[in-house]
Amino acid sequence: QVGYDDNGQPCYCSQNPLCNIETHYQDSTSWTIPGLSFKCFVFDSVLQSSLICWYNRHCLNEVLMKSVFIDTSNITILDDKLPSRFRSNTTIKLLLDQMMIEEWTATINYTAFYRNCHPMYCTYASYVKQNALYLIATIMGIFGGLDVILRIVCLIVVRFLFRCKTAPHGISTLFPNTPNTLTQHPRYHLFLCNVWNTIRHEIKTYNLFKSGCNQLDIINRERYSTRLYLFLLSI
Repeated sequence: QVGYDDNGQPCYCSQNPLCNIETHYQDSTSWTIPGLSFKCFVFDSVLQSSLICWYNRHCLNEVLMKSVFIDTSNITILDDKLPSRFRSNTTIKLLLDQMMIEEWTATINYTAFYRNCHPMYCTYASYVKQNALYLIATIMGIFGGLDVILRIVCLIVVRFLFRCKTAPHGISTLFPNTPNTLTQHPRYHLFLCNVWNTIRHEIKTYNLFKSGCNQLDIINRERYSTRLYLFLLSI
């Protein structure tokens, strides 16, 4: 049978089962029911149709007058003034997809759920947007905890390594003198060398674990602990 697709182009049911078939009452008026869609198959016709005619008294009366095989005594129009989330031109397919439910009423009973389902465990996720003050406090707390832990660990590790290693002999001073060769350089080169030596000396003698003791081996342990601490903190 010849029909028309949604673009108005001719089509055939043998090729396209969703063809729109022109159908109307075979009388002098050739009247077509509003909202009623005719496809190649009855099932598709019902799904694509709507109940808009059943909301109109005149339209429904016309259908009942032309339907000689239907008992029309108990048929009334649908009331479009009643609250509904579906419109009068909603298709049957959409009504069935929504299971014709106007509103879901959810009743949550966790006690009954646990009693009937007996779950072994349950987990949930909570997403909370934190402010800047909370983030700053958290970061400071993390670094504070790392500072304490690394200080303790570094002292223990370096002390253990120094115990395992025999202390060197013949060290008479804490800062051994190095040969002075700076007199051979120009003035600006001498200045750069002095700056470099000062920085190197500060790095070598930097101590975060000062205990006030003047013993050379203890001071060396404190300096090595400082280097290990800074290395671990940078990681």
